[in-house]
This record gives sequence, structure tokens and C-alpha cells, in this order.
Amino acid sequence: WIVIAAVCLVTAVLDGVQTYMQARIAGEAVSWRAVIWQASEWLILGALTPITYHLSRRFPLRRPRLAGNVFVHVCGALTLCLAWAGAGVAMRLVLGTSWQGVSLSRQLASWILISLPWSVFIYFAVLGCVHAFTYFLEARERETQAARLGAQLAEARLGALRMQLHPHFLFNSLNAVAVLVR
Repeated sequence: WIVIAAVCLVTAVLDGVQTYMQARIAGEAVSWRAVIWQASEWLILGALTPITYHLSRRFPLRRPRLAGNVFVHVCGALTLCLAWAGAGVAMRLVLGTSWQGVSLSRQLASWILISLPWSVFIYFAVLGCVHAFTYFLEARERETQAARLGAQLAEARLGALRMQLHPHFLFNSLNAVAVLVR
């Protein structure tokens, strides 16, 4: 969660600075509403990213239900797109930067079409990262278990070797005592 929040926060700050610098370089007045809008767009995405995380943990891309889970993730990506576009339109209304003379439904439809490719990309990028991290942890756990089994095997072999050596030394000791007694 901290990584997701940090990435979205850093991206929001960078996008806000970029908007500010573009206005300054163009010699235009800096619109703080535009700067806040650009930054808040990434914060909205960061707030929606737990949807992706939750769905990736609940519906992993693994064999017995791969097709069904892919369908769930496509629906999740579209849901993320709708939520991002809806929150973006709401933020524009709050900041007073919405398009004048355009109905709310047209603004929402426009933002859905604008954000669809990017939000689907972000969704599947986060999904891939979650699965990569999960597979990394599983591989690490398998390596640890293999190392434990290897250590147990070596201990068992050593124990078997000890059991073979102890009777041999006992026999030699008894044989030496028998020779000395004679």
C-alpha cells in the first residue's frame, strides 16, 4: 500500500509541476485549478488502485479458472475506467473547470473514452506487478522449503551413517577386549 501511495503521490506532484512549468514557459498565467486538477487525477487513480489489488488477490490468473478470472479482470479494468472518469468529472465540477455548455453525461462519456486506454493499461500493469510479486514470494517459499528438505535429508544420511559406524566400533572394542582377556 505504501508503494502504491508513494508512486501515485510522486506522479501527482510531477504532473502538477509539469502543468505549472508549461504555463510558465508559455508565458501564460498559472491556473492553480489546472495544476490541482492534473495532480488530483493521479491521486484519484491511487485511491482506486486497491480495487485492482483486491481483485488480483481474489481472482488469480491461474489454471483451473483462468478464463473466468480474465473476464473478471476485464470487468475490473472497465470499472476502474468508469470510476476514474466519474471521479474526474466530479473533480472538474468541484474545481469549476468543467466544459461550459456541455451536458454532464457528455462530459462523462468523453472522459470515459479519454481514460479507457490509460486506465486499462494501469489496471493490467498493477495486476501484473501484484502477480509478479506473489509468484516471487511463492518461489522464495519453495526455495526455503527445498533447502529445509535438503538439510533434513543430509541429517538423515548422517544419522544412518552414525548408526552404521556405532555397531562396528562396538564390535571392534569387544573383539579387542576379548583378545586382551585371553
